Amino acid sequence: AYLADVIALDGAFVTAQQYSEEVRLWSPDGTDAVLGEVGELSCLGGARVGDRRLILAGGSGAEVWDAATRTTIATFDPDEGRVWAVTACALSERTAIVAVTEKGDLYAWALGAEPDEPLYEPVATSQGPLEAVAVMTVDGRPRVVTAGQDSLRLWDAAEGVEAGRVLARGHDITAMESAVVDGRRALVTSGRDGVLRIWDESDLSVR
Repeated sequence: AYLADVIALDGAFVTAQQYSEEVRLWSPDGTDAVLGEVGELSCLGGARVGDRRLILAGGSGAEVWDAATRTTIATFDPDEGRVWAVTACALSERTAIVAVTEKGDLYAWALGAEPDEPLYEPVATSQGPLEAVAVMTVDGRPRVVTAGQDSLRLWDAAEGVEAGRVLARGHDITAMESAVVDGRRALVTSGRDGVLRIWDESDLSVR
């Protein structure tokens, strides 16, 4: 097995091991526990929604665990294609699990709802695979952010409609993550141009 992905989580680490298909939680002393297995395992995600911390993994589907209890909460399956990036966000009274696939489609499901019923029909956001997804609050609303070669595209997280586009010519984004920078929420991206960029809400607002 080799590592497909690794994330930090409240002083511990979570690894995605391809071929064994195992998601493992590692404590600082080096001991580990298997959270579960995901077919065609390809990516990990972590999110704090309200008081709950979630661990997410993508592959043939999207698997969700409660980080505190280390129990499986839900499993969601796209119509076709592997999940290549996954995250979560709060939508009013619901928690949405957001994923993008190797087919370039955006999916969103609600925790607690029927697993086969997405919040809206899959959105074709790209002609090719999407390997990164993030959620940012922009103009007071949660926006799903996907990356193309020369731009960031924003989607309304609740409805799946496009909500804006920001040019990033020459950046060719390969990875991105929402983070807290100097006490403010920000989007951090890296690209094949060798540059690390930090975007705040004003950078992503529709003008």
